[in-house]
Amino acid sequence: MSIPIGFFLLVLAHGNSMAGDLAPESRFLAAAYSWWTSDDLPPKDLPYEYLTHVSHCFVLGDKDGNLVLRDRVPDLDLIKTAHENGVRVILALGGQDSNAYFSPMASRPCPPWP
Repeated sequence: MSIPIGFFLLVLAHGNSMAGDLAPESRFLAAAYSWWTSDDLPPKDLPYEYLTHVSHCFVLGDKDGNLVLRDRVPDLDLIKTAHENGVRVILALGGQDSNAYFSPMASRPCPPWP
């Protein structure tokens, strides 16, 4: 299987063991999935059997500190298919040249919890 450039895996394991030595519930195996990859690698073709999480890239910010959803982020088909395969989806914030909007957002104090 060939995998487009916009798709990559991240393996994190707890302790000193290799990920393969750990029980499935102790592993974290994530793939970053970008909206620009979805034409070449649709959500149904992701190797879910190897994944615990998919990081869905990217939601941006605007000058007023709001999150801006794109046309294909979040991709509801990705979320549905991942969940059907027992894989969690993480919505990634940021992306290239997004610092101008996220820095002011991150520097503001959080509003009080209700």
